[in-house]
Amino acid sequence: MQKSVLKTKEFFRAVSGRPLVRTLVIIAAVCAAAALIPNFLKFSNLMNVLRQASVIAIPAIGVTMAMITKGIDLSTSGVIVFAPMCVVVLYRGGVPFFLCALCGILIGILAGLLNGILIARVGVLPFIATYVSGTIMLGLTMVIGNGGSVTGFPKGFTQIGNGSVLGIPWSNLIMLVCVAAGALFLAKTKHGNRIYALGNNEAVIRMEGLSPEKLLIAIYGIGGFFSAIAGLLLSSQLSTVHPTQGNSYQLDCVAACILGGTSMLGGSGTVVNSALGAVGIAAMRNALNLLGLHPYVQNLVLGSLIIFIVAVNVLLKRRERRQQESFHIRRAENG
Repeated sequence: MQKSVLKTKEFFRAVSGRPLVRTLVIIAAVCAAAALIPNFLKFSNLMNVLRQASVIAIPAIGVTMAMITKGIDLSTSGVIVFAPMCVVVLYRGGVPFFLCALCGILIGILAGLLNGILIARVGVLPFIATYVSGTIMLGLTMVIGNGGSVTGFPKGFTQIGNGSVLGIPWSNLIMLVCVAAGALFLAKTKHGNRIYALGNNEAVIRMEGLSPEKLLIAIYGIGGFFSAIAGLLLSSQLSTVHPTQGNSYQLDCVAACILGGTSMLGGSGTVVNSALGAVGIAAMRNALNLLGLHPYVQNLVLGSLIIFIVAVNVLLKRRERRQQESFHIRRAENG
């Protein structure tokens, strides 16, 4: 009995102390619960979950970087609808689609850079700057589309969102490329290390003779790039653009990052874990859809999950801080 209790304690220590383990355990729990729902384990439905996860995981790359710097990016839903709306309008106006797609990506980058300038140069709080810019883009999308759907994408473009190669959906291949690029950038480059340093101690960046403001602007520009890619991918899957189709991604991206272990306090987080968190959020959304729950109820469930995970992370941080303080006190007493 005592051994089983010790094993249980060790398990919870591993889960609480390692973000990857915690994320995998939560995803496994979600999938185990969802498996009880009819049709969830069908191959076609699981492929649908992965397609949904791709549109969450790609913008979550930028959100992860923003959260590492103690910021947040809530403009994802705005970029996800505004970029493809501009693309389809330009294409219907006779502009070659390749140039239209480049313009859509450029719009996402510019939107992110504007967020970064407002935050780093003007001093606007990340929450306010990104939320307002996202809302403005949603409003512009409404105006351009007269509040309705706009179609007209070329057939080859829509096949990207719904087609596959060797049985693997193009959506997931694009997600894997983006996640790999984001993970390598954070883990293997100097700028990636500087992003973590910016979240832990801004003075380190200044000691290197670098500008934290420029780095912050670049981070939000990267976020805008990935959100635009996700917006084009989503419109490719749906073969249309509607002003409301990106509403849930603002919450889903943040939830994926938090589920993946990215701290709201900054300084920690990985792109791979956020991508795994995106799979968990997509699985949860899919299961709730199969149960017939309204999207508002789904947001209630996800919102509660975010609050719970954030609260757990804060408690764990406090425990680690207390353990470090007690260690230093004992060391001082013994020394």
